[in-house]
Amino acid sequence: MRRKNFLIAFATLFLPLFLSLFGVSSNGTRPTLPTRQDAPEGFTLRIGMEANYPSFNWTETANDPEYNYPIAGLNGQYAGGYDVQIARFIAEDNGWNLEIQKMTWDGLVPALQAGTINAVIAGMSDTAERRQSIDFTDPYYTSDLVIIARKDDNRFSDNFDPTTSQGIRFITQLGTVEDEIAKDWEETYGSIYTNPTTDYPNSFLSVSQNLADAVICEYPVAMAMMDAYPTLNMYTVDQSKVDSSFIEQLSVSIGIAKNDRDGILEQINASLAKLSDDDRKGMMDQALERSKNLQSMEENEGGESNHLLYLIENYWVEFGYGTLNTLILAVVGTIIGLIIGIFVSQARNIKIEKNDNIFLKGAKYVGKFLSWLYVTFFRATPMMIQAMIFFLLGPVIGIIWTNLSPAGDIGRIFNGYMLCGLVVICINTGAYMTENIKSGLNGIDKGQEEAARSLGLSKTQTLYGVVLPQAIRNVLPTIGNELVVNIKDSSVLNVIGLTELYMTASIATNTNYFRIEGYIIICVIYLILVLFFSGILKLLSNKLSFPDEVNFLGFRKGRMTKCLERFHIGKRQKNLTQGLGGNENE
Repeated sequence: MRRKNFLIAFATLFLPLFLSLFGVSSNGTRPTLPTRQDAPEGFTLRIGMEANYPSFNWTETANDPEYNYPIAGLNGQYAGGYDVQIARFIAEDNGWNLEIQKMTWDGLVPALQAGTINAVIAGMSDTAERRQSIDFTDPYYTSDLVIIARKDDNRFSDNFDPTTSQGIRFITQLGTVEDEIAKDWEETYGSIYTNPTTDYPNSFLSVSQNLADAVICEYPVAMAMMDAYPTLNMYTVDQSKVDSSFIEQLSVSIGIAKNDRDGILEQINASLAKLSDDDRKGMMDQALERSKNLQSMEENEGGESNHLLYLIENYWVEFGYGTLNTLILAVVGTIIGLIIGIFVSQARNIKIEKNDNIFLKGAKYVGKFLSWLYVTFFRATPMMIQAMIFFLLGPVIGIIWTNLSPAGDIGRIFNGYMLCGLVVICINTGAYMTENIKSGLNGIDKGQEEAARSLGLSKTQTLYGVVLPQAIRNVLPTIGNELVVNIKDSSVLNVIGLTELYMTASIATNTNYFRIEGYIIICVIYLILVLFFSGILKLLSNKLSFPDEVNFLGFRKGRMTKCLERFHIGKRQKNLTQGLGGNENE
């Protein structure tokens, strides 16, 4: 009866989960988003951007109400840049509330489609391919194409001719129009298309480290970064030699949900029409100047040879919060994942008896199938993809993730992004723990269960009091391995904007571009965390595996310890003999 109730509860819990993952509602249709005829005054304009694409947008850690704007759900982080000023102008012009959400470039369009945000202002070009998924407003900025290369590379000069680019390794940011240009030049002119990076700072770093020859980017992006790379130079491009379809895409527009779901397209266009070319140029010049000022300030304070020390001194709080968030994700994810694995493994190991009635057999089959489906799905798909699915499940859930943030410093740890990350890492870890516990249970001799039952213990008492503890002890190394993996793999959760350790390095270096130094810092922190927990798990494993051969710290007893034990035993025997009045020589 207990097992039957467990199966019913299991099916009730997990069936809606899998249906929601595949976007299916109870009537077998995909859920539709509400339609708004017109966005009223007081409407909340939820903007999505990378906050890592200077000079269009970047992240700051100091609040400046006159320029930057708080990032929703991430206390202590503020978005600045040209895109932020455009968003503020549109919101003020229409009497709307403004909310800025930070996410990766690849997540912007899916978030817009899911309703988590209702506009993308992130330097995005209006392309025919993107128009198949979303709509666009009128352009809000038009840029020029430039090339960034090392100063000692004499293959480049102003008014660079792409037809002479044979053998040159070009690199760009993934998913941009410049990425398409690099592919086209490879096919047309024989240049080399280098795998793009997730952001432009890493593209510039690749060129400075001679991993690529040149970056193709827009003028504002180049201007925002040039001062940070003294070994690089900027060159104009002969745009008459560039396909006109690419030149048309150098203007950037605001992405809107297909068919203007929120009724904001015309209102945004009306607001943009109020901005003259001089207004837009002035806003971009202001963004460039601020980006350079932030960069110069950090460069002067850090010094040419003290970048590492500068990051530690000025961003130790951010690195501390990132480390704490990583630890919470890893430890909580492993513990709850272990609990999930214990219960789901029971469904995986359930036996179908001949004398079971039809209903009970059906329930057992359903339980075994759902547990198999759960384990298979979450072990066979990347956690990064799972995180994006959970983050973008729908407008209601997505808005909860991004708006759940307590006030104060506690909001930098316990917020909607953290909750979403914990859900993902716990469920993902639970799938792996299920197989670990299942193999541990199968490795326990059947005689253990039979002996316990013969002593009058129930099935539940036998499982949780006799069999399961031995199984956990046997698979303790794999459980420890899951903890170590979670410490490192929690970094993939930055795709939903969660500020874990890897994201912290990006925040600390997005205006000064001390990327290598930032990566060195988090590499050392990861190493310390892994070594620390690996040591604890080793001591615990030794204590559980060799209880009579280790001391209270879990270390195996050495010869000195055993010699001391023999000395004390001999001394006690001598005292006992003398106490009885005897003589060892008699």
